[in-house]
Amino acid sequence: MSKTIPICAALSLLLLVACANQQNSDYLRPVQSQVDQAYVKPGVDFSKYHKLMNGGLGIYYPDNAAPPSEAELQRIRTIFKDAFRDAVIDEYEVVEQAGPDVLEVRAQIIDMKIAGATSDYTAGGRLRDLVARGELTFLMELRDSISGETLARAGDKTTDISASGDQADWDDIDRAANYWASLFRVWLDKSLGTSRN
Repeated sequence: MSKTIPICAALSLLLLVACANQQNSDYLRPVQSQVDQAYVKPGVDFSKYHKLMNGGLGIYYPDNAAPPSEAELQRIRTIFKDAFRDAVIDEYEVVEQAGPDVLEVRAQIIDMKIAGATSDYTAGGRLRDLVARGELTFLMELRDSISGETLARAGDKTTDISASGDQADWDDIDRAANYWASLFRVWLDKSLGTSRN
């Protein structure tokens, strides 16, 4: 496996979530956040949630790009999973089963940095406006694990993750995962009211 891979492979589950829940996104309202865009359901009581459940990490890459191998995709998912777990484990219990106090966290990486990318990202929802050619975008959604209702959605993009320009190596992927995991922790603390500054 080469050290350099297309980082276009990192959060496609959120793409599916954005498409599937487009009809539900109108009730979400924009809020101030450290990420580029964030939307929250008005009046939602986040204080009842004390646990997190991994809803998966989707990976999107342009149709005209050679896809990463399954081993590379799994390695990317593991890097992101570990970074996010490490960012929250001191304060939040991570569980595998749905429950009344469990938030399901779904995420997606959309890589439009890859050289020669020509396809457009066409998912529904307001966060699609974040996605632009030449950038790497991270999307995240928080859902009630029992009802499946979307309670919050956020997106952040960067052009600075890959030092080599059009491609990202494993160090770049690790840096991206830790960067977004730290942003997520701040956003999570603020949303759930447990921030410890």
